[in-house]
This record gives sequence, structure tokens and C-alpha cells, in this order.
Amino acid sequence: MRLYHLFVLLFFFIIDLIVSNIKILLLALSFKSSWNPGYETIELPKSMTSIQRMVFAHMVSATPGSVSVDISSDKRFLLIHILSRDENTATDLKNLQSKLIKRVCHAF
Repeated sequence: MRLYHLFVLLFFFIIDLIVSNIKILLLALSFKSSWNPGYETIELPKSMTSIQRMVFAHMVSATPGSVSVDISSDKRFLLIHILSRDENTATDLKNLQSKLIKRVCHAF
């Protein structure tokens, strides 16, 4: 069963990589200067193990346009740097939290 969840996680992550690459490409090729970098926090569930947190942080860093910066001392929040924040950033982070964290927890 874990193998199934691992494949689902990889499939979801590959789709997310493709979408992120397209967003960064469009941002880089746009003529207007719409860069709006900044920091955001993602709340991590208390039930996540150290390995799950590490995998999640590495997956965030592997996604174009974002990088994991720090995990809080109480292991509840992940600080990430985003290349361009816009009106869709909050929605994208909610989707990331709801989908990717759940899939990481099931796979590992």
C-alpha cells in the first residue's frame, strides 16, 4: 500500500513541477516587471515525522520558484521563499498544504 502512495506522490509532484516550470517561464518571459519575492510560512501537522518533514522541505525546494529556508524550533512551521507572490499565492499554498503534505504522510 505504501508503494501505491509513493507512486501517487511522485505523479503529483511531477505534475506540480511541470506547472511550476511553466509559471516561472511565463514570468521570466513577461515584459512587465511582476517579480514580487517574499517569504511565506506553511503550517506542518504535529503528526509529521522528521523524515516526512525533510521530504516535504526537499520537494518544496525542488519546485521552481520556491525554496525551503527554515523549520521553526517547534517543528510546526516551514518558512519558504517564493520568487513571485501574487493573488494566487494563498490558494497555491493551501493546495500544497492539503495535497502534498497528505501524500507525503501516506507515502512515508
